[in-house]
Amino acid sequence: MIHVLHIEDNAGDARLIEEMLREDVPQKYEIIHAQRIKDAINILESDQEIDIILSDIALPDSQGDITFELLKKVAVNQPVVFITGSHDESLAIQALQQGAQDYLLKGFFDHDALVRSIHYSIERKKFQQEATRAKMRARKLQNEARLLKLKSDQLTELNEIKDDFISLASHQLRTPATGVKQYIGMILQGFAGEVPEPQKQLLQVAYDCNERQLTIVNDLLKVAQIDSGRLEMNKKRVDVEPMLREIIDEQKDAFASKDISITLEPIKGPSTIYADPERIRMAIENVIDNACKYSPRHRAVEVRVLNKPDMTCIEVKDQGVGIAQKDMTKVFEKFSRIYNSLSNTVGGSGLGLYWVKRVVDLHGGTISIRSQLNKGTVFSIDLPTREKDAKVT
Repeated sequence: MIHVLHIEDNAGDARLIEEMLREDVPQKYEIIHAQRIKDAINILESDQEIDIILSDIALPDSQGDITFELLKKVAVNQPVVFITGSHDESLAIQALQQGAQDYLLKGFFDHDALVRSIHYSIERKKFQQEATRAKMRARKLQNEARLLKLKSDQLTELNEIKDDFISLASHQLRTPATGVKQYIGMILQGFAGEVPEPQKQLLQVAYDCNERQLTIVNDLLKVAQIDSGRLEMNKKRVDVEPMLREIIDEQKDAFASKDISITLEPIKGPSTIYADPERIRMAIENVIDNACKYSPRHRAVEVRVLNKPDMTCIEVKDQGVGIAQKDMTKVFEKFSRIYNSLSNTVGGSGLGLYWVKRVVDLHGGTISIRSQLNKGTVFSIDLPTREKDAKVT
């Protein structure tokens, strides 16, 4: 059903339009008549459903382009088609230029032309409205994009300021902390004379606390450096086996103090990677150190190397406290610490594994984790064996 508002003061012309529309089968029309523009406006402002307006351009209370001006104020969603005499054709064309959909000259159109004009005008109006809505959406998206770009630029600037601040603050903190470490160490070693045992115990506590502070400061410096993109990578071919043996040898005292065994499985085949030896060594040291810290006494840690196509995998398997499934996504997050039975005694900044992952990513490698709560964890670090295999993310 198409609801038509027909504005026409000539009864004969009104009846002719009605008869033409009745011939349109199977389409049905509901025609509402108005003789004056005032009556038409009242109808449009009511709750009556109107799909299209057919109107003479010259009415008893409105003439010429004023007719369309009055209609379009209230006919926002309805297309307007003018049916007028040939002497008013110029006015109808002017109305088209102002937004009317079509015009027909009295005595020069038939049923087919009328129906075609009605359907064309309704669809064209829908298209125009959708185009208008699309433009408004596009304009809104453009404004939102500009705001997001502005916010992104502001956040980038703030992040750079934050990185610079952390780097500067860390440097300033490390200098006095290093001095404190040196002087307390000299006192503990007797350079200032014999130290009574009660005082020695207090100095040792101060030394250990200062050492933890230095560790946190160094972690902050490393993260600030890598986040700001200022971490220089000097990559070359690195033999994994001697590096792993050196790391294990350096950490053997920490493992021995908890009666934890650490073994490197015999490596089969080549074990070279393309990496920055210093950075990747620090990353592996961190993972092995964590295996010690988060393992109860009298357990075992196993390190092994696996050869994969274009990649060398370094696995560190412990029998520690493990990680709950709900906490797995937090492992490599910045400042994230997962609480367990050993976390209070271990301490830490929550930056170590974040830094490890960033370093591995910069090598074009991957780091993954498998873990069961109270049963242990396996860290797997895959690193490219050749320069061409390194796909940095």
